[in-house]
Amino acid sequence: MERNEEVTLYDLKVVLDAQKVALDAQKAALDVHEERCREDKTEMKNDIKELKADTQDLKADNKVLKRDNEHIFKILDRLESRTWWILVAIIAAPIATTIVERLLG
Repeated sequence: MERNEEVTLYDLKVVLDAQKVALDAQKAALDVHEERCREDKTEMKNDIKELKADTQDLKADNKVLKRDNEHIFKILDRLESRTWWILVAIIAAPIATTIVERLLG
């Protein structure tokens, strides 16, 4: 009977050692995973900083575009008013010429 108990205790020790090896492997895998998570967190923080900088650049670009857009609209308004005067002059010139010729003529 004593021999069977020794085998059983030995078997339990083998199982316990195997579980300890498996636990150590799981701990190593967890450590690797935690390191990857820290790296990912650092990368995300860097990405957020870059996105914030890009956002600031885009806001600055947007201000410039708005200013340029306003300037272009002012130019177009001036051109439009000048175009109307040119059209009036084109239409009025022959009429004025005819009137002057009749008065002088």
